[in-house]
Amino acid sequence: MNISDTGDAAIHLEGKRLGTGKRSDLEYRALQIFGKEVQVGLDRSEGSRILADEISLYPAGHSDLEPELVINHAPLALNSAGYTNPASHWTLKDGFITKSSRGDIYFHLDSAHRLTHIDFQDQPEKGWWWSQVSRFANIQFADAIQSIGQTFHELIMVPSVYFDPRRFLVHASAFEAPSGGIIMIGGTGGVGKTSLALALCREHGYRFVNDDIAVISEEGHVWPNLAYPKIYAYNVEGNLPLKRQIVGQGGWLNQFHWQFHLQLGPDRVRRRVSPQALFGTYSPLGGRLQQYILLVREDRSDLLVEPMEAAQAAHLSRLVIETEQYAMKNHFLWDAYNRIVNQEVPSLLISDVFDRWERLARQVFSNAECLILHVPRQMDHLTFKDRVVSLITTGTF
Repeated sequence: MNISDTGDAAIHLEGKRLGTGKRSDLEYRALQIFGKEVQVGLDRSEGSRILADEISLYPAGHSDLEPELVINHAPLALNSAGYTNPASHWTLKDGFITKSSRGDIYFHLDSAHRLTHIDFQDQPEKGWWWSQVSRFANIQFADAIQSIGQTFHELIMVPSVYFDPRRFLVHASAFEAPSGGIIMIGGTGGVGKTSLALALCREHGYRFVNDDIAVISEEGHVWPNLAYPKIYAYNVEGNLPLKRQIVGQGGWLNQFHWQFHLQLGPDRVRRRVSPQALFGTYSPLGGRLQQYILLVREDRSDLLVEPMEAAQAAHLSRLVIETEQYAMKNHFLWDAYNRIVNQEVPSLLISDVFDRWERLARQVFSNAECLILHVPRQMDHLTFKDRVVSLITTGTF
């Protein structure tokens, strides 16, 4: 039975489980993701094949060790009753399910509300023609199956950090400097993080760590988040070799899609590209945070760099990540609502999560150089990129 096929408020299905969530019908890959031992169970579907290729960027894990997290890509099997309020969220006795156009994701929790494993399944296909229409309408010319790596990182691995008392998230790009140490560039969406990472990692010997969401331990280690970077049209402005790599190799329909969506604006078309293909190399293990630069756009005449206290950096970063993680934030609020209505204890209070992240960030940022870079709102993209890259590479802040 597919979850998407039922609208019942209460559900009950039986599924076979082995140990801490592993299933006998799947083939498992042991990997080190975000500094954790993770085992990913794959079936024989096209989605699993694509996912296996994308997650192969991570270092191999130890299949003989007990995994810290098990993730199964296969049709869901439910083993407890639950309630759906609203339709996109199901609260169950042993966890909750998030539902979206990308698929259904089942977060399994134990009696102490600790995350044990995650199951996820694709949405049912609606036919070849519908798939093609959906693909062309999509900003990155991909359907849900082709975007499975994005789903894995954004809707599964990143949310798993909510349950981890030793890690926190920052909305930032990160890269390893040629001299060692991690530089992280944070800020709201569209402020210029990806453009700087592209220039530094393609032209100046820096090594890619992550493009969008940084995962940081309480010791200050920035772990690689190897989700494929999302490259927008404005990221390739003035860079013909990069544009040819992003758009030129995908066939005429891919190029037509790019040009068509470009008419809607340079922020309305993008492509996901492997960091290996983009940069030729990347940092498989990450490293210790050395410098955190927060970008802000404002009405001013020139760039201004100021030092930033760890507490301020942590609080501003919290404000940004709360807005960036609004979808998952809502699921925890709905889960709390459903459990309180049914006189149960909420599995997790989202305010506690963000409080913990801010506390950990303040601790980590106190051991790194924190800067706030004020950028003129009207500064053109190429000038911005060249000026900031020069500041970073020469260390002349």
